[in-house]
This record gives sequence, C-alpha cells and structure tokens, in this order.
Amino acid sequence: MRISAIGTTFLLMSLVGCSTVSLTTGLVEKARGIYSQSKSMVGLGPNSLSHVDLITTSAPKNRAIVVEVAFAYSDAVGAILTGATEGQWFAESNGYCASYEKDLDVLRLELPAGYNASVSQLPAGSLAAKQIFVFVSGVGKADLLSFTRVSVTVAGEELTTEELPGGGLIPDPKPSSIRGVMERC
Repeated sequence: MRISAIGTTFLLMSLVGCSTVSLTTGLVEKARGIYSQSKSMVGLGPNSLSHVDLITTSAPKNRAIVVEVAFAYSDAVGAILTGATEGQWFAESNGYCASYEKDLDVLRLELPAGYNASVSQLPAGSLAAKQIFVFVSGVGKADLLSFTRVSVTVAGEELTTEELPGGGLIPDPKPSSIRGVMERC
C-alpha cells in the first residue's frame, strides 16, 4: 500500500510538473511574440529594409519586366516564399494573396527595359516581415531580408542584389516614389 501511495504521489507530481512546464513554455512563446511585435513597431523588427531600387537593363521586345516584392509576416507564409520558385510564384500568387492576405503584402512593378524604379514607401508594418523576396518574371528570385537599402538589377536572364550606401551618408540622387507601384495583397 505504501508503495502505491508513493507511486501515486510521484505520478501526480510529474503531471503537475509537465503542465507547469507546458504552461511556462506557452507564456514564454507568447512573450517573445509580443516583444517581436513591439520591436517592429519602433523600427527594430526582424528586418530593416527601408528602400528598394529596381534597375532593368534588358527585356524581351514588346514586354515589360514584371517584378513583385513579397513580404511574409508569418512563419507559414515565409516557408511558402522560401520554397516557391519564380515560376511557381507567378502561377500561384493570386491564390497566395487570397489565402494569406493578412500575412502577406506584395508590391508589383512593371518596368520596360532600361527603366528604373525607386521605392521607399514600403507597406505599413513591413519591418515586421519575417521573409522578404523579390520575384522577377522569367528571371528568378532573390532574398532581401538581410538588406537595409537594396539595389535589384535585372540584366538579361540574371538577377543581382547589392546593398546601397546608407541614406544619411550619401544623398539619394533618384527621386523616391511609389508611383507605378501596385499593392496586390
């Protein structure tokens, strides 16, 4: 009898311990989420992207280059962006926008060859994006998460990205505008 009382006591203590651990884990995860949201509200989000320059040097005749910049705000949408090829993105982007509109922002530009665009007004809350990709139709995709001010260059069938100097150090010679930018989601 004494052994079963001790066994019952240990069983109850282990159940209480497990529930305490899962409760604590849940509270810690919730606190991390709130902390992450607070950081992004004051400009210290998971990314620091503030400016995107798009430069096109060539395009097929009679057709503009289609560029979409996608901002994922959840891990699920981030995984979709990470796994999607450029072809899959353009084939399924309408479905992604419809299914994940609260966790996805997409900026779309259509540029003729030789034209440039400078976008400094990104979607509201874009600093909270967990993944940011640029998709260029017929060319490829690039990850923009680690950039602050990025230049995306499309030359033929090649896509390159590079960090631009900080805005405070060198004045931006190009006019910054969202003119011609369409928000899809």
